[in-house]
Amino acid sequence: MIFFFISLSTYFCYLILKYRYGLMLLEDAKYSLKKYFNLIVKDGKKHFITLELLSIILIIIAFNFDAKVMGVAMVIFYTFMYLFTLRKQTGKFKFNARNVRVSIVSLIIYALILWAFCLDYQYLQNGYLLFDHSKFYYIVVILLGYLAYFMILLSAFIDKPIELLLNKLKKNKKAKTK
Repeated sequence: MIFFFISLSTYFCYLILKYRYGLMLLEDAKYSLKKYFNLIVKDGKKHFITLELLSIILIIIAFNFDAKVMGVAMVIFYTFMYLFTLRKQTGKFKFNARNVRVSIVSLIIYALILWAFCLDYQYLQNGYLLFDHSKFYYIVVILLGYLAYFMILLSAFIDKPIELLLNKLKKNKKAKTK
C-alpha cells in the first residue's frame, strides 16, 4: 500500500495540471454544464486521444506483475505525463470562488475514494478479506485521471446547488441590511 501512495505523488501532480485545464474550459463555457459537456465531447479527440491512453500499458502491468512494479511504472509514467503537460500547457488560470468550490468538491470525491481504498486495505490486514485489491486501486485511479473532465463536470453539477444557496443567502443578507 505504501507503493500505491508514493505513486500517487506524481499522479496528483499531473492531475493538478489536467484539472487546471479542465477548469479553464469550464470557465470558458461560463460555468454552463451543457456547454462544458458539449465542449469536451465535441473536441473529444483533443481531450481523450492523448498520450494518457498509454496508461493501458499500466493496467496490463497491474495484472501481470505485483503492486510494487506497478507503483514504479506509475511513477515513471505520470512523471513523464506531468513534464509533457507542463511543457505544452498555456493560458492563465484565475482563482475565483467558483473554481475553488469545484476544486474542493473534486478533492472531497477523491478523498472519499482514497478513504475507501484505505478501508479496504485495513480489512485485508485484519483478515476480513482474503484477496488483495491493490491492483484494482491502480486501475480505478488511472480511469479517474483519464476521465478527469467528467469528474469536473460532476463536481460542477454538485456545486450548482451550493452556488444557488450562496446567491440566495447574499440576497437575504442584502435585503436585511436595507
